Amino acid sequence: MHRLRFLLIACPLAAACLMQLTSCERYVLPGIVLTPDTLLFQAATATQESVVEANVKCTLELSSDEGQPDWVSCSGLDFKGCGSGILQVTVTENKAKHSRKAAITITSESLRKQLIILQNPPTE
Repeated sequence: MHRLRFLLIACPLAAACLMQLTSCERYVLPGIVLTPDTLLFQAATATQESVVEANVKCTLELSSDEGQPDWVSCSGLDFKGCGSGILQVTVTENKAKHSRKAAITITSESLRKQLIILQNPPTE
């Protein structure tokens, strides 16, 4: 009798809890995948893409060692996770004699991944 009473109470309660979870949060290990995870550009202005797949909610931020890079622009930074998206990265011409580096950091509650953006200097 006690087992029956427990099942009558526990089953609907468990079902109610599961229905509140989104498909992004159910029974999965958190994961973020970038393909590719590094973009290498020559000195000329160019655009490349990276696919981001995440089964968790996340935020994206573009940065470099010097702060917000003015030589990189990216569409797709509004990606919030729970699916896949395309990051389209454009760099302006590098006229300096040194290479440049920036990153798009993708952060969830428990994960952190980076898309590395590298641009070579002009060849002489």
